[in-house]
Amino acid sequence: MWFYSITLRGHGARDKTTLNFQLDTDAAPLADHVAARNAANQIRGALVDVTDAFVVQEKVTDLFFENNQRPADNVDVYEEAAISCYLNPPTEAEKLHTLRIPAPIDALFLTDGETVDVTNALLVQYVQQVAQHAFVSDEEQIDTTADNGIKYGYKRTKARRFN
Repeated sequence: MWFYSITLRGHGARDKTTLNFQLDTDAAPLADHVAARNAANQIRGALVDVTDAFVVQEKVTDLFFENNQRPADNVDVYEEAAISCYLNPPTEAEKLHTLRIPAPIDALFLTDGETVDVTNALLVQYVQQVAQHAFVSDEEQIDTTADNGIKYGYKRTKARRFN
């Protein structure tokens, strides 16, 4: 399913609002990103005629998977593994980026339950996939030339928001 999000700014520094639109349904699907982008452009074109606000951001999103099931009772996404990864090769000044893994599996940690096992094959595979397919910081990618791109990792708990 395709969704369109448009953020508008008013005069004040924090005066922003976002409008969200579902562009298709299972019964009436759009063919591809081009069709979704065209629909979004039609909405934007009509909206700017009726508002004095400035458009500051637009997103067209393809929601390709949704699952409403819940995991076991002891799985909490506010508990996570923080993995410090290299952005530069070893010959340059060290620059790190922290990858988050919500609700990490127990096998990701050493026996102390707090320190990430940086040699874990599943973790190495995850970091390699992120390195190959995503930009993580300032349009940079993880550099895997040393230690599979991983410096260290640890367990942490993030603040909970239950809204």
